[in-house]
Amino acid sequence: MGPAGWKAGFRAEALPHNRIVTGLCSTCIHAKEMRNDRGSVFLLCLLSRSDARYPKYPRLPVLHCEGYEPLVVRAGKTEDEAGEGEGRG
Repeated sequence: MGPAGWKAGFRAEALPHNRIVTGLCSTCIHAKEMRNDRGSVFLLCLLSRSDARYPKYPRLPVLHCEGYEPLVVRAGKTEDEAGEGEGRG
C-alpha cells in the first residue's frame, strides 16, 4: 500500500534501483537525488534553479506539484540514462 494520494497502479518496482520512493518526486524528471558524505539522501528540485516557486529541497512526500513531469522508465533505466552516449547535446 503506497502513500496517501498516490494513484492506484503505481509500481515502485518499475523504478530504477537507485530511486527512492517519496511521493511525486520519485517519478519526476525534475528531481535529482543528492547524497552527503554520511549517506543521507535528499531530493533536489531542479525547477528551483529557474523558478523561485519551487523549493530547492521540498518537504516530502510531495503529493501535488504543478511542475511535475513523469519520468519515463525503460528496461530499468530512466529516459536520461537510456539516452547517454547517443550523441545528444
